[in-house]
Amino acid sequence: MEKVAKAAATSGQRLTIDAHAKSGRVPLRGLAQMRGAAIRDFLVSREADPDRITVNTHEQSNTRIAIVTPIRVPHVYDPPQSYTDV
Repeated sequence: MEKVAKAAATSGQRLTIDAHAKSGRVPLRGLAQMRGAAIRDFLVSREADPDRITVNTHEQSNTRIAIVTPIRVPHVYDPPQSYTDV
């Protein structure tokens, strides 16, 4: 996260934080929001511009992660070799 914070502070590029909270039938919106806010607060404490950070929450996700990506940079998924071996 230190590298991301340094890049965010020096580049001036907009960032998106996708905060996920694993849940079943009950949405965990609050947990996803807290996860995203914690990352945003960390980046801002390292001098990233808060106006350039967007937080999206995914409360009925299948995972417990947060993903930070620059805006307008396409996300490319490279599946592991075992998925592509035929």
